[in-house]
Parts: sequence; structure tokens; C-alpha cells
Amino acid sequence: MKLPFPAIRTLNFHLQNLEFKSGVLDEIIGFLKIKCESLNQDFGRDCMVALDEMDIKAGIDYCVHSGTYIGGITLPKHEGVATKALVILVGGITTRWKQIVSYYFTGDSMNGAVLADVLKEVFKKISAIGLKVHSVTSDMGSANQAMWKTFGIKAGRKCETKNYVLNPVNGEKIYFLADGPHLLKNIKQCLVQNKIIQLPNDFVEKYKLTSDLVDVQHIKDFCEEEGKFELQFASKLNVDLLQSNHFNKMNYGLEQV
Repeated sequence: MKLPFPAIRTLNFHLQNLEFKSGVLDEIIGFLKIKCESLNQDFGRDCMVALDEMDIKAGIDYCVHSGTYIGGITLPKHEGVATKALVILVGGITTRWKQIVSYYFTGDSMNGAVLADVLKEVFKKISAIGLKVHSVTSDMGSANQAMWKTFGIKAGRKCETKNYVLNPVNGEKIYFLADGPHLLKNIKQCLVQNKIIQLPNDFVEKYKLTSDLVDVQHIKDFCEEEGKFELQFASKLNVDLLQSNHFNKMNYGLEQV
């Protein structure tokens, strides 16, 4: 752009009074509105919402800047010392950008109904600035499952699948998705525990498969046979990964094998 920009220190000085208290970040959304005005109206404003938690060190401390104590749970209708931080961000679908729009300090458990109310507020505020929300992505932790249930999201053999809600602002569909690593983890655990997965007939016909059964024993046989050779097709795959235990279940890195 050939414009002389201020030094980093000058930019930091002007941003130091920006409100960044726990909750929905209204000032950040205000800046996002400015960015939204430069995005293509046809597809550049298509976005998704993602949320996840991270562990933090529990403790209460004094914040000199705000003159308050921090470290407690800030999620509405919850109390105690925080052990986790919940982050909600918005990201572009057809254009590459992302921005945190809300965060809360939480405990070891969350009320799914409260989390659903937080997401509704996020939907309203980012839709009001012109962004088009198409999906929500989260892991399948107990709090997120409760949040899905509050929204009426469900899927099963004996019930009708519902994987979307209507945006309270414009009535458009917002789909709920499980994130890829956790989805792969659940499929792997299902196969390891149940030994066999039966595929739908239409899936078998579409891809012209020779059988509708996926058997974990076939993978075990492959591992044992491949172990006899120095050059291997899947060098990181071994029989131990196919054992059902707590450590294998929680190790998301194993799904990359």
C-alpha cells in the first residue's frame, strides 16, 4: 500500500485501553465490522464459529491494570476458581481470516444450556455486522454434547437426525459439526471396542465394495504381516494402537497414523 505505518510501540500504546474483559468482546466485534465491509458480499462474508477449551493454572491474582482480582470463573451461573479457558472464534470459509470474539474462564464442568445462550449471543452480534454464519465446530466433550442437546441437535439409529438450528437474526441454517480429530478418534474407538462396523448398503453399492463389514482383525493381521518386512506401508501403525485403553483413547495424535 506504500503507506508509512506507526511503530509497533505506538500501535500498542493506542490499543492498551481496549476493553478485553471476559465475555463477548464488543470492541473486537466493532473492528471486525470494519473488516467485514471490505469483504466480498457474495461469499467473502461466509464464516464459521469454533469453540474449544484449554487448561490453565488455577489461582487468584491481582490485576494492576483493572484493579480487580482475576482467576475466578467468569462463565454466567458458575462459581469457583477457574481451571480452564473457553475460547470462541469466528473464521472465514472462503477467505483466510479468523478472530476471537469471546472468551470465558471456566471450571472442570459447564452447564450446556448456559453455553448455548453464549453462542446465541455470538450469533446475533456477528450476524448484525454482516457476517453469514454457516456452521459451529466443537469437540464432543460432555459440556458440548449438553449444548448440542439444548439446541435440539441429535443423531441416532432410532431418531431423526437434526444437525442445524436457525439463526435468530436472519433465519438461515447453522450446522453443527464435530471437529475432525475427535471424529476420527470416535470412529477408531468404535472399531476397536466393537471389533466390527457394518456399512450401509447404499455406501457399499456407491463405492463398489466387496463387503459391508469393516473388521479390526484385518488391520491386526496387516500389522503382523507387515512387521516381517523392513520397508513398510504404514510404519507407525502397530497392534498396540488397536488395544482399547484409556491412554490410547485420549491420545489424539494416534489418529494421524
